[in-house]
Amino acid sequence: MSTPPAEADELLREPPPSAPLSAILAPAVQETIRREIRAAGGNEVFFFGEVDGEGVVSRVELMARGNEGAVPALVSKAAGFDVAIHNHPSGNLLPSDADLQIAHHLAEEGLGFLILDNEVRKLYEVIPARVARRAQPIEAEEVEAFLGEGGPLAQVLGGGYEPRPAQVRMSVQVAEAISHEGVALLEAGTGTGKTFAYLVPSALFALRNGEKVVVSTATKNLQGQIVRKDVPALKAALEAAGSPGPVSPEEGDPEERGLRVAVVKGRGNYVSLRRAAEAAAAVERDGGLFASDEELEEVRRLAAWASASASGERAELTPPPSADAWEHVTSTADDCLGPKCPRFQECRYYDSRRAASKAHVLVVNHHLLFADLSLKAELGFERAAALPPYTRVVLDEGHHVEHIASEHFGLTLTELGLTRPLGRLQHRRRPKRGLLPALIRALTGKDPEEQRLAREVEERLLPLRAQTIDTLELSLAEVAISLRLASEGQGREVKLRLGPGHNALLEPLGDAQQALKLLCGRLGRTLDAIKGVLPAERLARAQTTLRPLDAALRQLNRAASGLEAFLKAGQPDDEGRVAASQGTVRWAEVWRGKGGRDR
Repeated sequence: MSTPPAEADELLREPPPSAPLSAILAPAVQETIRREIRAAGGNEVFFFGEVDGEGVVSRVELMARGNEGAVPALVSKAAGFDVAIHNHPSGNLLPSDADLQIAHHLAEEGLGFLILDNEVRKLYEVIPARVARRAQPIEAEEVEAFLGEGGPLAQVLGGGYEPRPAQVRMSVQVAEAISHEGVALLEAGTGTGKTFAYLVPSALFALRNGEKVVVSTATKNLQGQIVRKDVPALKAALEAAGSPGPVSPEEGDPEERGLRVAVVKGRGNYVSLRRAAEAAAAVERDGGLFASDEELEEVRRLAAWASASASGERAELTPPPSADAWEHVTSTADDCLGPKCPRFQECRYYDSRRAASKAHVLVVNHHLLFADLSLKAELGFERAAALPPYTRVVLDEGHHVEHIASEHFGLTLTELGLTRPLGRLQHRRRPKRGLLPALIRALTGKDPEEQRLAREVEERLLPLRAQTIDTLELSLAEVAISLRLASEGQGREVKLRLGPGHNALLEPLGDAQQALKLLCGRLGRTLDAIKGVLPAERLARAQTTLRPLDAALRQLNRAASGLEAFLKAGQPDDEGRVAASQGTVRWAEVWRGKGGRDR
């Protein structure tokens, strides 16, 4: 950041009128800032601060010192703070262009941005600090009354309803944790009625505070029970209790009032209308994209279903589609155009996201929750990722959490995950099928450069793909045999925690990583060249092949990076430490598949 020139118009030195300084900065904070500015010789100093429930900056932490015209703004350290503060020694409190850029970035993370003079007498609120709003708690008496004899839930469920003391105790503890940002670890026996025990305080809190509560389960069966059985009863009970409920059409949109609950599923559960249409066109134009005639016919049926389905959910299909056919039509992050997609307004996946953004309670599974948390750890918890922003989480079936969290916060490499993108490039048993053979058929122009690129794909990329998959499978087989011998495991499945002593056994994976890296580099350069040489009209037609190739390339790049990270984790760093002493562990699983082959 830098200070605007001191010779700026004198009138602009004076900040706009604002609240008294003490209403923005606590007196102790003012003195801390003055002291640090003096210690820095009157040069620029940068702070992050915390705001109390009254909107006053109650604590600051020094982040950096600069010179008379600039100071580093350590935006990566912003997590957990509410406001950024720095001084302009010139006395001109107008933000510079650099200030505005930093302010914009921090505002995306929910932080305010303040500029002070050196005497801490004048202040310019570029972006006012966010006031930490106090949540309105759910009291124990409310929960007890809701679940008690003659309460709203009893009225809805009828004569068979009996209050359960254990359910009420559990619900009170959930309400306490949700209301006061606490943590509760609860175990409930069979017959406790745990679903209502957490749904009731979750719904009451979400409605009262306008904050989302996530309910995460391990199984689809429990999700179905919650949405089809428990939520309708809960909504009726809330209406009986006088909470906002369904309204008549003349009173407004019923979807905008009362408790709103959304089941949120991952992107892979939804069809992409654009991809389904492209797959349907490919069925008619170039059946070589598909591994078999059976797959082609299945994709044809999926494309017809996609155009008629209201939800676009895979769960509608009985029997479920094969993984290979579904891959041609499903929504994927690697191949999503977002708002640029011509079918964006009709998108079934984004319809579900819009419903989630309006909901009070989000019902998800543990995999989606931890996928979201791993993204938010990078993007910031104020932003939407796999889920909208939320403030409270209830984890049901919590005994599954450790395994699922490890999957999403760690790195998982499997033979199928590594080889499947290679199979999409060209099918092993039907070498004329796949994305690369389809690309060759698309390069039919008379331009010499286009013809050269077609030969490049046929004579270099296809053999390199075959060589890469051979290297990969051989490397994995060698490692599997070595690990089975090292563990003395003769059973169907072997699990082995890896330490520095196993590094030699993993060396063949280095060959696989290098082979993938070489293929990715050559494939990426070739695709870039093709996009540069094709005329605009033919380039648009070729997108049905080029976009899936771009997606496969991203998957292969991730595979190469994953292998590199896995191998690097077992190597000592510059100080001789290995991964285990840096908070990282590695393990391998080998299991015997069909035909006695280790995987």
